Amino acid sequence: MGYRCIITGEDASGASRCDRDSEVEESAGWMYHFWRASSNPSLTAPLAYPGELPESLEPSPGGSVFRFFHILPDDTLQREELEALVLQTRDRIGAVDMAPSEDGRLWHRTATLDYVVILQGTPELLLEQETISLKPFDVVIQRGTYHAWSNPGPEMAIAACVLLSAEQTEPAESA
Repeated sequence: MGYRCIITGEDASGASRCDRDSEVEESAGWMYHFWRASSNPSLTAPLAYPGELPESLEPSPGGSVFRFFHILPDDTLQREELEALVLQTRDRIGAVDMAPSEDGRLWHRTATLDYVVILQGTPELLLEQETISLKPFDVVIQRGTYHAWSNPGPEMAIAACVLLSAEQTEPAESA
């Protein structure tokens, strides 16, 4: 399964055009990368398409990533299969803060500010102190917290996500 991605640009005279119209295929861990910037965006910098960049969970410092990701139904894989897939995905994308947990989930933290939109299914966002049920068009602003995803529903869940590189700071004290 792939997704159509259209990337716009300008020609030498400044007229808008389609620089690329292509199908984005699955990469590591049921992710579909649409765009990756290695620094603050430039509208005229040479293009770097996802297949031309190393795979990683996080963007480069100062960069961003736009991707879809799939959350398989919880009963799709046996625990041993899930743990093996988590380790394979972690190694492939260099996510050192990712490991199978006692519950078999892929718990992780990134140094990013993430904008997540649920497109399909009814996944759950697992946080250390609570679990939040989600539905299509719910939005999650993920601010570098330790989390995992679950999908108790019968169909695959799909989410769109923009990750922005962010600085880690000390948490603000509650008022």
